[in-house]
Parts: sequence; C-alpha cells; structure tokens
Amino acid sequence: METRPDTGERSTRRYELGELIARRDGLDPARLPSARRCVTGLPGGLEVRLDSRTTQQKLRIRLRGAREFLSGNSPNPT
Repeated sequence: METRPDTGERSTRRYELGELIARRDGLDPARLPSARRCVTGLPGGLEVRLDSRTTQQKLRIRLRGAREFLSGNSPNPT
C-alpha cells in the first residue's frame, strides 16, 4: 500500500474496498472471490486512483478516506 505524503491516506485495493463494504453491510467478507486483476481477463485499468486534492480545496468539510467513511464513524466535520 502506498501512503500519500500530502494527506497520510493510504491507497485501497479493490478487494480491501469490497471487504470494507461487506463488513459495513453485515455480510461475510470471506465470501468475496479474490484474484489478481491481471489474470482475470476483466477489462479496465489494473490500478485506479481517485485524487481528491482539488475537490478538498474547494470544500469547507474534510473528505474522509474509504476506511474512515465505511467504518460507520461520523466524526465532527473540520
């Protein structure tokens, strides 16, 4: 995992994001199939990143990372 030096946010793998969503929704993350994307034959990029720095500069609230957002914790906006 790579950490962004400007925010401290780590990148999130697709599988990890699926696990977070499954846990949030009360599903068993162990039931998610796993495979390296490059061997699945599925179309699309092997690495996809969302850079929200420009959006964050225009907002008055702090954007939360996937782990924080999907944890169900609602901190006070800063």
